[in-house]
Amino acid sequence: FITTVLALSLSTMAVQAQYQSKSKTTETTKVTVDGEQELRIKTIKEQKQYLDVTSVNTQDINQDVRQTPIIVTETILIDNDNDSAYEKKIVLHYLHKEDGGIAYVPTKDGIILTKPSNKKTLVSTEGDYILDTANQDDLVIEVEDI
Repeated sequence: FITTVLALSLSTMAVQAQYQSKSKTTETTKVTVDGEQELRIKTIKEQKQYLDVTSVNTQDINQDVRQTPIIVTETILIDNDNDSAYEKKIVLHYLHKEDGGIAYVPTKDGIILTKPSNKKTLVSTEGDYILDTANQDDLVIEVEDI
């Protein structure tokens, strides 16, 4: 029994140690669209930075840590009829940049992103997409009606 508990706790510690940093924030806001319709928007933003050590032997003490990109998953839930359920779920996957995150404008159908050519694109149809925006290359988008 003690061996099982020890093995489980060590494996849990090993899984937790793979991240250099990890954070999750949730924000719920109300947005007025077209001066009349009010949307409830819930945004869940998770940031993960994996641990990457320079030593071949991961058991070494005082290893140098290489900088790795911060991976961001931003989930946007849209409620367009003011009930208890959300109608649209949009998940954005991208690498964090120091100059800010993804700028988008929520609508009742989805979100509007600005492409590098300053052309605005509505993302609302269910599916998976890869899109370049004004401040992010290779933005991976998942859209789901819920």
